[in-house]
Amino acid sequence: MNIIEMRKKAKDYLKVDNVDIYKIKDSENDYEVIISKEYDYVDLTFEVLNELSEMFGTSKINIGQKSSSPGCESCDYGSEYSITLYFYNVKEFLI
Repeated sequence: MNIIEMRKKAKDYLKVDNVDIYKIKDSENDYEVIISKEYDYVDLTFEVLNELSEMFGTSKINIGQKSSSPGCESCDYGSEYSITLYFYNVKEFLI
């Protein structure tokens, strides 16, 4: 599976607006994954982390920072909430 297919698979599974996957500089098989969603953060339950672990072929996952950008003051339209995950020793897909 290539990185484009992995993004689509993760996006469909998580039901989010965007999943960005970046190779961590100077690493062999480590990736930074930014998951973005409008209106609320992605709920990172054990089930979700377990599924992502299987998708990426690794159990070495670190949960990074959450960030957000505000939307409309009255309805929150256009807001974006994201969380960064780090996957180490990924074996599941090739770029």
